Amino acid sequence: MIQTMLSTLKLFIELGPDKSVSTTSGEMVGVYVLLWALAGKIVNRDYSSVTLTRDGSDTVVTKLTEKITRPKSMEEFSERISAFIALTHALGVGHLLAVTAFFRQVIYDPLLVDKLPWQQVHELLLVYLMDLDSQTIWTMGTIHNSGGIDARRKRSHTATIEHFGANIFRAGGGSPSTDTSAATSNYNGKDTSTAKQTCIAYNVGTKHNDPKHLAPDGTCRFRHVCDHWVTGKGKNGVCLNDAGTAGHSRKKCDNPDKCLTAATS
Repeated sequence: MIQTMLSTLKLFIELGPDKSVSTTSGEMVGVYVLLWALAGKIVNRDYSSVTLTRDGSDTVVTKLTEKITRPKSMEEFSERISAFIALTHALGVGHLLAVTAFFRQVIYDPLLVDKLPWQQVHELLLVYLMDLDSQTIWTMGTIHNSGGIDARRKRSHTATIEHFGANIFRAGGGSPSTDTSAATSNYNGKDTSTAKQTCIAYNVGTKHNDPKHLAPDGTCRFRHVCDHWVTGKGKNGVCLNDAGTAGHSRKKCDNPDKCLTAATS
């Protein structure tokens, strides 16, 4: 049960950070995301051990398999944070003080100071954990001060819509908006070409189902241009359809300067 799970994880971690981990959906992740997935398993009182796969030898672990689930409430999210802290401490993955400071910067400041919905804060945490897994230059104590806060929040916003729906961003934490300027009709297929902000729904391929994103006549309040990261346009530069196929979205971006992460300068 719990002891078996911890023993398996300890073996994996001792073998080094270059070993791969995958979820049951086939997405390659690392130790931090795996621990977050297992924290959810503990909160849900599911104590079955993780799946361990070897490469044919008796010493090298090639894959640990676990499913990433998302909390259904702020209470479940909070309990999961406690379980994650316990796992990192038990396995020696992170210093308790560094982990606590990390959660204050990545979870509690966005919740209490910036008033982000807890669903987006959860996705923001996953963004940070994925970045920790993909880059060995960062630790829990240094990643927040490394920059890229706006870029990571943008990624978390997109993920929140994908996994929780656009209604999360309505007034009242998901209840129907009381904004009298919200649209009273359905999306009419038009965008606002003069808007400074690009449209998330357009770029991720979801429907325009949030009234706050539509003008009263059904026109999208944002620009329908590609927001894929690109090089050569400064810090956090995005495509904006300046190159590549005309009218493409992020999912179909063929800008020759596109890149996987935001430019830092």
